[in-house]
Amino acid sequence: MLVSGKRSPEEFTQEAVKQVVDLGPSVADVAKWLGITTHTLYAWVKNTAQILNSMMNGATHNQKSEDYKKCLKEQ
Repeated sequence: MLVSGKRSPEEFTQEAVKQVVDLGPSVADVAKWLGITTHTLYAWVKNTAQILNSMMNGATHNQKSEDYKKCLKEQ
């Protein structure tokens, strides 16, 4: 499950996190396969989760605004 080919650091990070989140192996296994520390991979996963959470909160707020505008138009 090694990441092959030339990738940017962002792509490498995204692929590493994706392997943990989507494919299910442990952080320790993925870190070992990729040649990085578990501490680094845990930090990447945590950072990604925080970014996604903040995006979801923003999307929820935006969706509520759009739903509210639709309701006003329908009245």
